[in-house]
Amino acid sequence: MPSADTSSNPVRSDQSLWLLIILNAYLGYLLAVGVDGALWGDSRWPAHRAIGIWVLLLGGGTAIAIKAVDPSDRRLLPKPLRRPKLSLEMAAGLLAGGFILSFTLPYAFRAVYVLASVLSLLLVLMYANKLRRLLWAASALFLGALTPLAGYEAVGVELRPNAVLAMIGLTVLLAAIYPLYWHVKPGAHHPILRGGGVRAVVLSAVSFSFLVMITAWTIKADALYGGGTSYVGIAALLASFAVWIVQFVRWSGRRTVEIDDKTEKKFQTDMLQALVVTDVALVVALSL
Repeated sequence: MPSADTSSNPVRSDQSLWLLIILNAYLGYLLAVGVDGALWGDSRWPAHRAIGIWVLLLGGGTAIAIKAVDPSDRRLLPKPLRRPKLSLEMAAGLLAGGFILSFTLPYAFRAVYVLASVLSLLLVLMYANKLRRLLWAASALFLGALTPLAGYEAVGVELRPNAVLAMIGLTVLLAAIYPLYWHVKPGAHHPILRGGGVRAVVLSAVSFSFLVMITAWTIKADALYGGGTSYVGIAALLASFAVWIVQFVRWSGRRTVEIDDKTEKKFQTDMLQALVVTDVALVVALSL
């Protein structure tokens, strides 16, 4: 899901955004059934079908609609639309098709799909009216909360508190990327934050997100081990937190560096790698 504006976007590449959508959807599925359930359980095919609907129909419809109202946006669809006059109708058809197919899946998935469709409509309206001040927050909400929740609810498992906390932590973590980018980029500014407090806000957000994730692990450990006798999960989360601290220190001191395409691509790659490490850590902490 696209973020703030075209000149100040830390995740410009369509590949990165699509990859994040897929990874976080499968993260939600793994949080629901665990690794063993994902490999050997009966829920594999419904989950794959749900994630396909989410990525291809919801994501594709949203991408086409945004491209129709803002042809300069290259994050989800880098190439121009072949039939721009029909693109909004095509986008509506994809979203409607996904909703119809969602009736083959649990009700909770359908509810999440409707919520995400409303968010997608709001995003398109923001793009059409050049109202981009909160797009970064909407992007974090879509990627960090709704996408994992869709993967989770694809199998109809009761939503557990530790999964909710993991999604909250991931959403806050994703939201922290954008102000860090605007801090790094010369001439760019955060649409809400002002002054020199951006680094403190980013560090606080990263710390808070991992505190929430560790709390999620604690809830699971208390339930399974009577007080957390297995420390593999906490070790994975702490290692992921260390990766984020390294990236924060590395990039927060680069305010005066002119960002060219190569440097911007490096920032994007570093953030994507850190997010992948976090997804893996959450799987280790909550799904094994």
